[in-house]
Amino acid sequence: MPTLDLEGWKASYLDYGVGLPLVFIPGIEEYKESFEYQLRGLSDRYRVLAYDVREHEDGHAGDLSVLVEDLARLLDRLRLPGAVIAGHSFGSLIAQLFARTYPERTTALILISGFAKAPTQNPHTLLRYLGSAHMLEPESPWERLLIRLGLRKPEELELEEHLAWVSKQAAKTSQSTLRDRLTIVRQFDSRPWLERLWMPLLLIVGQYDRPPFLSAAQLLQHMTPDSVVEVVEGAGHFPHIERHDLTNAFIDEFLATRLTSLVD
Repeated sequence: MPTLDLEGWKASYLDYGVGLPLVFIPGIEEYKESFEYQLRGLSDRYRVLAYDVREHEDGHAGDLSVLVEDLARLLDRLRLPGAVIAGHSFGSLIAQLFARTYPERTTALILISGFAKAPTQNPHTLLRYLGSAHMLEPESPWERLLIRLGLRKPEELELEEHLAWVSKQAAKTSQSTLRDRLTIVRQFDSRPWLERLWMPLLLIVGQYDRPPFLSAAQLLQHMTPDSVVEVVEGAGHFPHIERHDLTNAFIDEFLATRLTSLVD
């Protein structure tokens, strides 16, 4: 698996295909492999990359501007002057700030389950909303109490195999890294400068995601000058995995329509 030494931090990444480059940034507990369906499903027309975001053990992981510069250095080392930048959930924050900082390097922007401001400041709730490992935790404290007392059985959901794998991979993410990333999420607010994101913007949200993320997609569309929202039927907070077929189709259609001269 290829890695690049970026000023002392080793970035692990995957790189498939040729053509217009798409760079995917994973969510709060995810790794590059969570975009397996995009890496394989879109690489017949595009150069598709995904990388692991810096963790606490690498230093400075709680500084969003450092994570943005990591992406810029990754593009530099790969000799990519620009790319379509795509981020899922927590990764969408990196994508937004990268687009603001380097608009000339952001060919287009794709935000999957993205948001301009955190729906809550409660760290536990945020992690439950954003992290795959917490998908099966009941929504309300009352339900969780009934389950602990043995008065109610937890709901049994069958996760798609790859989504279950992503959930297990979340165990690799250290508590220190999660604290760093939750701090970033709680501090982030792109609303004051969203209108400066002039590049084409695709907003993808799952039909069954929590209401704050559905509202977030509408807000992002309203506040950005050149954006479109696509709702993925049958998906929740992880549409790129749960309904990767529809998600890939939306991405392909968006790029083929909006970046006609750059797509074969």
